[in-house]
This record gives sequence, structure tokens and C-alpha cells, in this order.
Amino acid sequence: MSERPTESENTMKNNNDDFFVILTVILVAPLLLGAFLKPVRTFLLNTHILVDQAVLIPFGDGIGLDLPRILIAAAVLGILITLAVITYRAHARRKAEAGK
Repeated sequence: MSERPTESENTMKNNNDDFFVILTVILVAPLLLGAFLKPVRTFLLNTHILVDQAVLIPFGDGIGLDLPRILIAAAVLGILITLAVITYRAHARRKAEAGK
């Protein structure tokens, strides 16, 4: 017999999925918009999110990410992956405890 997830388990999984999708969109959307829209590009340059000197990862028109910003992006990505793994393990542990 297969066990079906309860409604609260499905809701929790959907909430976690929604959270990570929203967080990813919040982090990635400005960079993508900055590659295509001049006002967004100007804003990202003025706020020093993107740079126009020593660019290692270009997004167009000579602007992009330099080494410090790449390291920050890698750290944020590492934190997001760690949070996803912690959330998944906690969910699996609760599910296993509920099944006992």
C-alpha cells in the first residue's frame, strides 16, 4: 500500500517551492532586465550591483559582474542551496517520524 501525503505536507512542500521560486526570481530578474532595459541598466550601475570596469561576466554594453560580485553571487547561491537541503531534510525527517 502506498501512503499518500497529507494535505498539510503538500501545503508545506508547495510553500517551500514557492519560496525558492520567488527568491530566485527576485535575485535573477534585475540582472536579466539589466541586460535588456537601459533604465534598469543605469539603476544597477548607479547602485553598484553591476560594474563597467574589470567585467568578467558581461551582460551587454560593457557592463556586468566583476570578481567581488561573482563571489557574492556564489555565496548567495551556496546559501540558497544549503537552505534548500536543510528544508528538504527537515521535511523528510518529519515525514519519517509521522510514519512511525
